[in-house]
Amino acid sequence: MATAGKNDPCPCGSGKVYEDCCLIRDVLPAGRMDAKTFSRSVLEILENRKFESHAEAQACIDKLTRERNSSPLEDFSGISPVQMYRFFHYPFDSPGLIDYNLEIKRFPDAAFFKLFSHLMQGVVNEDLKATALGNLPQKFVLAAALHYFGEAEHAKMRRYMSFRTETDVMALHVVRLIAEAAGFIRKYKKRFQATKAGQRIVQQGLDGPAFFALFQAYTRKFNWAYADRYPDIPTIQQSFLFSLYLLSKYGDALRPASFYGDLFVKAFPVALEETPECSYATREDTLRSCYAVRTLGRFGHFFGFVTIDGDDNGLWIEKRAVRKTSFLDAWLRFSIP
Repeated sequence: MATAGKNDPCPCGSGKVYEDCCLIRDVLPAGRMDAKTFSRSVLEILENRKFESHAEAQACIDKLTRERNSSPLEDFSGISPVQMYRFFHYPFDSPGLIDYNLEIKRFPDAAFFKLFSHLMQGVVNEDLKATALGNLPQKFVLAAALHYFGEAEHAKMRRYMSFRTETDVMALHVVRLIAEAAGFIRKYKKRFQATKAGQRIVQQGLDGPAFFALFQAYTRKFNWAYADRYPDIPTIQQSFLFSLYLLSKYGDALRPASFYGDLFVKAFPVALEETPECSYATREDTLRSCYAVRTLGRFGHFFGFVTIDGDDNGLWIEKRAVRKTSFLDAWLRFSIP
C-alpha cells in the first residue's frame, strides 16, 4: 500500500491530492475483482484509516465503489463495469456513450439490405398470399433465391436444394421476420401487406430511423439461436454492442475470428457456463465457434459491418479473418474516455 497521506500531493505529479487521484489505483488490485475480493480490499483500507464518523467511512466506501466501477478493465478491452452495464441493459438509451447516426443515407450491398429491398418491393407491388404456414409464396421465394444468389451460384445450389419454401432460403426467412418485427410488413386476410412505414421505405428509400428499427428488431426481438444448430447461449446476443465495440476498436486490421472470440470469452466467462458439454468438442471450442457464426457471420457480415477474408461469404467464418467496414463507423460511434 502506498505511503502518501490521503491529503498529500499525489506522487504522480498531477497536482491533485492523493485521495482524489491515484489512491484507488494503489490500494485496490488491478483487473477484475469478484465481490468477495473487493470487500476484502475495502475492509483493509478501512482498517488502516481513521474516520471521524460512520458517515465519513460510508462516504469512503461509496467513493471506492464508484471509482472502481468507473475504471477501465483490461478484461473488458478498456471499458469500465459501468459502461459494460450500459452496453448490456441500455444499448439504445446511452447517448454520449453510444450514438447512432440516424442521418445515415447510404447502406452497403450486404445480404440483409439486398433481401430487404427485394422483399419490400414484392410486398408493395405483388399480391403475396401467405402459405398455410404463414410464409411467403413459392413463386416469390424462387425469384428471391435467384436475385439473392445470382445465376451462377443459384444454378449450383439447385442441384441439391429446391427453394420451394421460404425456409429453404433462411436469410430471406429471417429478413421477413425482422421486417414484421420492425413494423414494416404485416399479414392481413392471409396476404402480406406493407404498413404505412413500409410503403414510405419503398417510395423514398431506406433511411436512418427505419434502419434503427430494423437494427433494434434484430438485436432485441429476434432470437439469434433460431435455426443455427448451436446451443442457446444468450450472452452472445446480449453482448452485441460490446462485439461492435471490439470491431470498432480493432477492426482496421484483418484479424482472425478467433481473436474476437477470445476477447468475448475473456470478458464473459459466464458464457462458458451457458454452453453445454458435448462429445465432439470442448465447451470453449463450441462457444468460440458459435460466437463467430452468430456475431461475426449472421450479424456482422449479414448487415455489412464486416467483410470476410477470401470470397467474402459466411462459410466456415470461425476459421477465417474479418475486417470492419466503413459502414460500421458511419452507423455508430463509441465515446470511451
